[in-house]
Amino acid sequence: MNQSLKIGIIGDFDQGRPSQLKTDEALDHVSNELSIAIDAAWLPTKSLEKQTVITMLREFHALWAGPGDYEKYRNDLSDGNLKITGFDEDNNARIIEIPNHRFFIATLFLPQFASKPGMSHPLILSFVKSALEFRGTEIQ
Repeated sequence: MNQSLKIGIIGDFDQGRPSQLKTDEALDHVSNELSIAIDAAWLPTKSLEKQTVITMLREFHALWAGPGDYEKYRNDLSDGNLKITGFDEDNNARIIEIPNHRFFIATLFLPQFASKPGMSHPLILSFVKSALEFRGTEIQ
């Protein structure tokens, strides 16, 4: 493993939440599949309230935002640069994108649950590959 990647996971880690454990496992699956070292660090939401948050976040090659309540922001998201592009059978937002961004996608489904050793979920695999590709570039 001669390549490495540092990923910040935004959220308050709780070992009692299966989705958070699966997030770590899914990144391990990709790490093994691509033969790279992934250093994933959970970033408590309180730490993001500090004025130094931009400096802190810049040390990561990629950011993964944990589950949240995005439905209440649906109108704001649709009116701005974020576009809701996927809905469930009840017409609830499930996928959010920034169309002109090099890689940004938000989902309200949990692809990490479908990730298996030797069979990383394609969305997570693409996320890590994109982070590898752009890890040396400055984020504006």
